[in-house]
Amino acid sequence: MLPTDVIENDAVYEVNKALNSTGYLSPNIPTKNTEPSWDGEVILYSDAFDHKKENIVGKIRIQVKGTMDEEFPNGKIRFPVSVVDLNNYYKTGGVIYFVVHVNQDHSTKIYYETFTKVKLTSILSNCKEQKTKTIEFLPLPNDPLTVARIFFQFNIDSEKQYSYTEDNMLTFENNNDNISKISFTISCLGCNGNIGKALFSNEEVYLYGSTNENENIQIPFKMIPKDIIIGKTVNYRIYANGKLFYESYSIQESKHERIICIGNSLKLHINSLVESVNVKINLINTLNERIQDLDFLINVAYGKGFTINNSMFDMDIKDKLDLLKLRKQLKFLKNIKKLFGILHISNNIDITKLTKDDVNKLGELVTAFIDKKRLTFIHDIPEIIKYVIADMQILIFAKKYDKVENSYKLKDLFNSNLDFAYSTPKGFEQVTVYSVLKADDYNTFSNIDYCNIVDKYKKFYTKNKNLPQYANYNVLELLSAYDKSSNTTQLEVADKLTDWIIEVDPEGYSVYLLNKFQITKRKRKLNDEENEKLYELIETPNSAEEIKLGAYILLDNSIMAKKYFEKLSESQKEEFIKYPIYKRFGEKLLK
Repeated sequence: MLPTDVIENDAVYEVNKALNSTGYLSPNIPTKNTEPSWDGEVILYSDAFDHKKENIVGKIRIQVKGTMDEEFPNGKIRFPVSVVDLNNYYKTGGVIYFVVHVNQDHSTKIYYETFTKVKLTSILSNCKEQKTKTIEFLPLPNDPLTVARIFFQFNIDSEKQYSYTEDNMLTFENNNDNISKISFTISCLGCNGNIGKALFSNEEVYLYGSTNENENIQIPFKMIPKDIIIGKTVNYRIYANGKLFYESYSIQESKHERIICIGNSLKLHINSLVESVNVKINLINTLNERIQDLDFLINVAYGKGFTINNSMFDMDIKDKLDLLKLRKQLKFLKNIKKLFGILHISNNIDITKLTKDDVNKLGELVTAFIDKKRLTFIHDIPEIIKYVIADMQILIFAKKYDKVENSYKLKDLFNSNLDFAYSTPKGFEQVTVYSVLKADDYNTFSNIDYCNIVDKYKKFYTKNKNLPQYANYNVLELLSAYDKSSNTTQLEVADKLTDWIIEVDPEGYSVYLLNKFQITKRKRKLNDEENEKLYELIETPNSAEEIKLGAYILLDNSIMAKKYFEKLSESQKEEFIKYPIYKRFGEKLLK
C-alpha cells in the first residue's frame, strides 16, 4: 500500500502531464495543496504554441483525487464526492474533477467528470441530508486534442450558466410556450470544423433557450439531452427495378448509429459499434406515402435492391414479403388516389383508420368512377346522396337507370348537370350548385371542386342575369368558411369570384368593392391606395349607411364605425352582425 502523499503526488503528476500534452492547456496544480474543495486551476490558450496573455481564453478550477486500486476499469467508475464540495462548485460556477487510480508499481489511469452548474443543480437536488454523493466518472481520453476540447467546451458552458440558478433555468414543461429559439454551442477544437465529429465526441451537450421577451439572452435548460441526432438531406436520385422513386434521401446521425431513411417507410440502421446494418420496414399510414413506399418496396423485391446515385445496393427481400397481397393492396390504393383525383378530394387519409364499411364504400365509388359501372341498390335512393368515409363527407349525384330496377349511375355532384334554382316572386331563377352551399358545407364536404366555382358562374350567367347577386352571397359564405377553417383556397376563390362579379355587375360596385377589400385585409394590411378608395366609398353621394359602416370598419376607425352602427335600425343591426366583415373585423372594433 502506497502512502497517501505518494498517491496524491502521482495523481497530480499524471493530470499535469495529460493536460500539458494538449498544448492548449496550462495547468497549475501544486502538490500538498491545502485549498479547500479545489486543487488548482488550468489556463486555456487559443494557440497551442504561443502562451502569451493575449491568447488566454479562460481559466477553469479543478480538483484531483488519487486513490489506490490494483485494477483499472475500462469503462465508468463510481467515486464519492463531498456534498459540501459540490455546493462550493455550484456557488463558483463549476469544476472539472479528476479521480486518478494508482497501483503499487505507480501505474495510473485518469477518470474525470465535468461539474457544470446545470449538472450540479440536478445532483444537489437529490442529495437530501447526505454528506457524500457517489458520482460516475469517465476515463480521460488518450487523444490530447479531445482532452483540450473537454476543457474548452466546459469553459463555454460554465460561462453561459454562471449567473443562473435552478429557479430561473428553463424547462420544456414550464416554458414551452415562451421559448422562441433553442441553441447549443460546440467547441470544434481538433475537428477541422466538423461539427458532427465534435458533437458526438462530447459526452453531453447543453441546450439554451431564448424567450419571446428577450431573444438575445441564452438561458440554460435544466435537463441534459441523452442523445443528439443530426439530420441532413442528400439530393441523390433513388431507383428500383429501373424506376425513379425519390429525388433524395435523409440521414439521421447519432453517436453510435447512422440511419439512412429512404422514403417514409424504409430505414437502414448502421451501428458503428458492432459494424452491423439492420433493415427496418414500417409502412407509413397516409395514402399518398403508402402508395409510393409500397410501390418502391415491391420493385426493390423484384429488382433485388435499389440504386442511389448509380450505385447498386443489393437487398434480397422477395421471400420476406407477400408480394401478391402487397400488389393487390397497391392496386386498390392507387384506385382510391385516382378516385380522389376525379372527385377533387385532397384529403391524405390514414388508411389504417378505415373501417370495413369505409373500405366497402370506397369499393363502390371505385366501381362507379374508375370502372365506370352502374351500381344496384336494394331500394330507391335520392338524387343526392352523401357518402361518409372516415373523416370525409362526399356528395354524389345518383342518376337513375330506368331499364334496371334500383340501378344508378353515380356522378360527381359538383360537375354534374343537375339543376338548382331559387324560387322568387317572379318565378324560379337557375343558380349553380355552389349557390346553395353554406359556410359549414364548405368546411364539411371533401369533394367541392373549388377550381370550377368561378367557371360555373360564368357558364350559368347566360341563363340568369341576376346570378352576380347569388355569387355575392356565395362570396360571403366562402369568407365565413375561411374564417373558421383558414383554408386559403376558399379565400382565393372568393377573391376571383368577386373580381368576376365587379366585372359583370357595375350596379352593385360599392358592395362588391367592400367585399374585395375585406378579402384583401384577410391577406395583408390595406395600402394607401386601397384606403383612399374606401374613403371614396364613404364620400359617394347617397352611399348606404351599411357601406359607410363597412368602410370605417376596414379603415379601423372605431369612432366612426360606432357612429354609423348606431344609425342602423334594430333589424339592420341584426342583419349586419351576421356578415363576415362584422365577425372578422367589426366585433372587437365596435365594443
